[in-house]
Amino acid sequence: MAVNTSTVKSFDAIASSSALLKVGMVGGVRVDYTKSDVTRLEQRAIELGITRAYNDKISSSMNGLIVRDIIPNLDFVDQNGSGINRRWRWPASGGYTNAETNLTVWQTNQSVNNDKKVYVFYGARQVDPGTGRTGTNTNTTTVEFDFSSYIVDIWTLDHIDSSQDTTVLANTPIVFGKSQNMIMKVYPKTTGSGSFDCIMLLGKVIEPRGNTLQGQQGVLPI
Repeated sequence: MAVNTSTVKSFDAIASSSALLKVGMVGGVRVDYTKSDVTRLEQRAIELGITRAYNDKISSSMNGLIVRDIIPNLDFVDQNGSGINRRWRWPASGGYTNAETNLTVWQTNQSVNNDKKVYVFYGARQVDPGTGRTGTNTNTTTVEFDFSSYIVDIWTLDHIDSSQDTTVLANTPIVFGKSQNMIMKVYPKTTGSGSFDCIMLLGKVIEPRGNTLQGQQGVLPI
């Protein structure tokens, strides 16, 4: 995404603001970022996830932890608790059943081993914008992350339509710890068989070595 870096504050600069350090959380998303912002935010999210996983005693050692991409069919179930496929599609099948209201599309529970996982989310990207990127691309106005009866954060996905790379980044990464059942709700604009979104959640799963991946020892990330 091309931005005027002379007028865009980096995530680090914003995070160092004395006023922001006093608030409980800065929620929502932003679209004015640089490539280095994306790298730093991803690294920060991974560090938060690893720290939470270690504190949750998912593994007895750091070496026993694996950080991997989120894979829908491995890490989520649908609103009915049923398995889904590997595509980034909201809802997993069919179309939105109601408009202008919150609908649960994905969730986590023990059937996807969330008692052995930490989830961290730091953004969202539309993965089927089509050729030309003209007009409105998203059917979803917002995505809401809930835990139990609490709303953790709400991201405005309409921003995707103003982003040339169809991506929004979280102001604050969202972390769900061991056995914390996440409920993901969306607020659709339209209904029907053709009313759905293909939006990837940018984030990572941290889990024990061998739960999904064995990984490689002694190979450092680039």
